[in-house]
Amino acid sequence: MDALSAAPVKVVIVPVRSPELTPRNRVLVSVIASAAVIAAGLIFFYLWMNTDKGNPQAAPTPTAGKISGDDSEFVGDITYPDGSKVRQGSSFEKVWRIRNAGTVSWEGRRLARMNTGPCRSPEAVDIPSTAPGQTVDIMVRVRAPNRPGNCRIYWKVIDARGQTLFPLKRPVFLDVQVGPS
Repeated sequence: MDALSAAPVKVVIVPVRSPELTPRNRVLVSVIASAAVIAAGLIFFYLWMNTDKGNPQAAPTPTAGKISGDDSEFVGDITYPDGSKVRQGSSFEKVWRIRNAGTVSWEGRRLARMNTGPCRSPEAVDIPSTAPGQTVDIMVRVRAPNRPGNCRIYWKVIDARGQTLFPLKRPVFLDVQVGPS
């Protein structure tokens, strides 16, 4: 038997005082906690703004590969530019103008809603056949909720199989303020 293993062990408990929370330490703790909350909020906001959907999401659609020569260009909002005001419970038609900027004719394409939200609309609308270089106006009928607030709906082009086309392009969107007349 080893001489050290047979020796009695003496345990000494030394009381330890926690550091005093001085006014300076309280300020420091508050600043650190505030910075952590702000950082978490900024990260959440960044991630939320840098998704195509931005709001609670519908089921994602599969992404198609890029079609050689296929391209689109957003021309503008024809009706209800961003921030427009609409009356609670009203129905209205949102129209975007998009140009076929590629060398491929658009056939059998749809504009599909990418998120849920308070405004009601169809899940997808047909895009008329569009030759290269032509512009097309795409209309969606929308119904505002019966309560005030913001309504933002994101849309992307899909093919007949439901696959997203132009996956790297930003979605078109509707952004209106809903309120009393």
